Amino acid sequence: MKRLLTLIVTISAGMISFAQNAGEITGKVLEDGTTKGVSFANVVVYSQQGTQVLFTETDFDGLYTCKPLDPAKYDIKVFSLGFDTVVIAGVEVLADGLVYQDILLTKGVDLDTFVYRIPLVSKQNPQEEKKITGQQIREQGANDIADIVVKNVPKVIPVERTGGLSIGGSREDAVLYVVDGVRVIGSTYIPMNAIKEVNVITGGIPAAYGDFMGGVVEITTYNYSVY
Repeated sequence: MKRLLTLIVTISAGMISFAQNAGEITGKVLEDGTTKGVSFANVVVYSQQGTQVLFTETDFDGLYTCKPLDPAKYDIKVFSLGFDTVVIAGVEVLADGLVYQDILLTKGVDLDTFVYRIPLVSKQNPQEEKKITGQQIREQGANDIADIVVKNVPKVIPVERTGGLSIGGSREDAVLYVVDGVRVIGSTYIPMNAIKEVNVITGGIPAAYGDFMGGVVEITTYNYSVY
């Protein structure tokens, strides 16, 4: 009985240790040149030795998650009917790391074509961000926040129907707006001459904003003092 308990404790400790150290890869599979997610695409994770580690499919919006993964480098193979196959080579997962990896599929006939691309975004690496100063805003004659961001950040696309933004192919509601450190839901109208700086985070989103997968638009206004 004592040996059985020891064995159970040992196995449990190993499982807990694995769960604590495991990382994951998540992101969105997109049709190249559009913001449209590829539904039900096959996502296969291989070890550097060529052994299949995990298999999953994207959801209706093209989102996928591969976990748990031991700390190591992996190759991600993505394929779907009517698209060229893509392999992302050497994606590194650290202990407890979350790698955010968008993958672009190109429509094609040759389904055996492999395209190797460098990983796009990793939450365990430095942030991908673009700072826009108040002076730049005034020089460009921007009309509103959306206009500022679209003019300066290539990964951002305007949503014409609502006037909102899509970052890296995400949904409009996956973009967080923060004004002077306060999250804003709804209208983000601010007079252009009151804006000191706009910082757009398109990858490596900080843990404080981690529930927003698209990106973060941080707006800092001038601190006027009245005497």
